[in-house]
Amino acid sequence: MVPGDLLTIDIRVDRGPDDGHAVELWLGARKFAAGPLGPEALSVKTGEPDAAARLVMALLADPAVRGAWGVAAELHPRRRVRLRLDGAADELRALPWAALDVGSSEVAWEVSGALDRGSGVSEDRSKTAVGVASEGVSEDRSMTPQGPWAPLGADCRQMRVRREAGGNLAVFAARRDGSLWQRTALQGGGWDEWVRIPGEVEAFELAMDARGRLWVFAVDRRGGCWAAAQDAPYGQWGKSRRLGVAGTQVVAVSRPDGRIVACALDREDIHVGQQTAPGGSFGAWERLDGDCVRIVAARNGFGQPVLFRVTEEPAIHATIQRALGGAWDEWSEVAARATDLSVELGPDGRMHLACVDVEGRGRYTRESAPGLGWGEWEELGGTWRHVVGFFRSAGPYELHAIGGDGAVWRCLRSRGAWEPWVCVGGAGYVQLEAFEDAGGELQLFALTADGRIDHLAPSGARDG
Repeated sequence: MVPGDLLTIDIRVDRGPDDGHAVELWLGARKFAAGPLGPEALSVKTGEPDAAARLVMALLADPAVRGAWGVAAELHPRRRVRLRLDGAADELRALPWAALDVGSSEVAWEVSGALDRGSGVSEDRSKTAVGVASEGVSEDRSMTPQGPWAPLGADCRQMRVRREAGGNLAVFAARRDGSLWQRTALQGGGWDEWVRIPGEVEAFELAMDARGRLWVFAVDRRGGCWAAAQDAPYGQWGKSRRLGVAGTQVVAVSRPDGRIVACALDREDIHVGQQTAPGGSFGAWERLDGDCVRIVAARNGFGQPVLFRVTEEPAIHATIQRALGGAWDEWSEVAARATDLSVELGPDGRMHLACVDVEGRGRYTRESAPGLGWGEWEELGGTWRHVVGFFRSAGPYELHAIGGDGAVWRCLRSRGAWEPWVCVGGAGYVQLEAFEDAGGELQLFALTADGRIDHLAPSGARDG
């Protein structure tokens, strides 16, 4: 069974350091995980009843490789595996790899570089596995409907993703030249062309109003803040309007009635402005004590705007505006020694917060009850650069994080307990977004340090 429309995983086994062997798992032209081959592989004999199981266990002996394999198996139960062996390593080539061809309806194995010693695998090294080049893995993505992280854009400084009123996902990117662009997913798969949004951008954020229109709130290169809105859901972008405040970062959140609250951070203060009516102009701006390096806006279970700040200490503080047009609460500390945070409103009406502390450790907490204080912090394990929390419409709370190697990892909270982290792949990422599309499929978007936006599409979807 070697159908042409399956996800293709390439596993390469080469001689490693200290007389060992290294296993690399590739999807398309990207290496997702690497680790040592289990030494028990070399003791597997032809004809053993459990030869296939022992070989697979040896290939997946390393936790990172096993985790990446687990993600692929979850997303693609039916898949093709192309195993490529070091042609000079006779001890590898002599193993009974043909035992892997067990006639499974889910996994199709192809082996390249093994010796024909009763194993049923050709010794002709010129016959590499389909789609595998002589130096490594082919960059032909036509055989991988999900497989690799597919590039969507380049030369970008910042990325945001939002689901439009009709359910289609839209990617927004601030490029290094100061321009702002949008690209929207098409019904049935693929993406439309990049469309430029007028205005100069140094940093930006998005919000949606009561009519389903998306708004951009941005800071230009001179520190001036501006906003622009679509003329209708999926519509054209109107002219930008100056907000009358300056800053280095701007965030925004919608109230239940569709009015938007915008917050701009300058060197000392946070300026807060609210629309006088849904879709209308912003009234007088008020000042909140800043003394911070970053702000995040959210909405709690009562629809009240909540503002988080990351101070220079560092620590995370929060404040709530409990009545429309009313005063904001005093700042209260949520987490000490924390530098990165992600806030999500859960189906239980409570805010769920994940953060990364100064040592890179992941931590999680949630409100004790909607609108009230926070519960105990839970350690997430691992060392992380950036973490994103996410609720799907049907499913548990899940975390996606960028590890120290720049790869993306995933962890689920199920029935009050955390499952082990598994590697989703990629490398060199500095920013991550997770969204559910209209069909309930999880889609991941990540930005590399050199400005490339990558997309991991759901099963069966194709990037274009």
